Amino acid sequence: MKPLVLVLFAAAVLAPRAWLGLRFHLETAGEGRPAAFLFIDSVVANGPAEQAGLRKQDIIVELDGKPVSFGTNLEALRFFGSLRVGQKVRVKVVRNQERRDLVMTAIALPDSARAAWDANVTRANAPKRVP
Repeated sequence: MKPLVLVLFAAAVLAPRAWLGLRFHLETAGEGRPAAFLFIDSVVANGPAEQAGLRKQDIIVELDGKPVSFGTNLEALRFFGSLRVGQKVRVKVVRNQERRDLVMTAIALPDSARAAWDANVTRANAPKRVP
């Protein structure tokens, strides 16, 4: 490996994982829903999502000016997993039938949240069971 490539690879591996402090699940288009959205299951107290004004049961319909278009929870996790510490994410949220524009700023994943992050990624990567 060339030195510059090695340095860039090491920086990517050693960079702290970005975190927003929210749990969500994806609702895809269909079954009476014209478009996909992220339903907020919970936000971590004093985390970036709460500080930005996001609340439990909010519905995210846009990320950075684009409609939510993930086909799976794994795709959504990959989007959030690609964030860098300090990166801002603009979200359009629906709450009580009102649209709100919020901005979250990713911070380094705290040690206290690492186990939950790992469990979510493992669950999202697990093969789907067919009854």
